[in-house]
Amino acid sequence: MAWSIAQDSEDNSPTYAENEWAVDFFYELPFVNPEAAWEAIQLVIEARPNDEVILMTGVGPLESLLGQDGESFIERVEDQARHSPVFRQMMRHVWLPEDSPICERFQQAADAGLIN
Repeated sequence: MAWSIAQDSEDNSPTYAENEWAVDFFYELPFVNPEAAWEAIQLVIEARPNDEVILMTGVGPLESLLGQDGESFIERVEDQARHSPVFRQMMRHVWLPEDSPICERFQQAADAGLIN
């Protein structure tokens, strides 16, 4: 996945430059196609990413998705938190404003990781 390759590369390196389009695309995706963004995040999880990719996916696309359309995705977030240690790691890097309508549910899922 070009996103992961770019995140693993040094800025300004030839490898980063070849895959920079994926960074731009993935950062914009939550704003233009939230469902596709969710699916792309799932693909990152399935690829067993390293810590850098987990961090960048959390602070970037996942945070943007939840900031834009969190109410539509919170149940999926809770479900994914129950089942995926990688997703729970991503969640640690997401910041939501306290007045977000999903903030409390998100925090519970991120803290516990095991919602029943």
